[in-house]
Amino acid sequence: MQGIEAANNNDLVIIVISAGFLVMSIIIGILWQKLTNKNEDEQELKIQQLAKEKGLSKRELQIFREIPDGNYNKEIGQKFNITENTVKSHRRKIYEKLEVNNIGDIHKLLRETKVSGNGFKK
Repeated sequence: MQGIEAANNNDLVIIVISAGFLVMSIIIGILWQKLTNKNEDEQELKIQQLAKEKGLSKRELQIFREIPDGNYNKEIGQKFNITENTVKSHRRKIYEKLEVNNIGDIHKLLRETKVSGNGFKK
């Protein structure tokens, strides 16, 4: 009888520990999702603000959104149903307007652009 009770107690401990890990995993997942969404939202706000400040066209804004994620001209062209050469042309104009030379400069510009409570500051 004591062996059965000990086995039941061990099973109960395993169930409680497993449930704890499950709850902890769910909480971590929710927190990670909120953090990721916040970063994506903040980047989008920065992209919109820079586009407005620098006078990017609607199409340039669409393409600008794709650049930080490392999308290639061919992929961007397929997404917007335009040629790769058209994407290259828009990308050159975007770089010129943002006064950057490459994607590294874009990442730096996005990092340096700070979102404040009532607007943006670079």
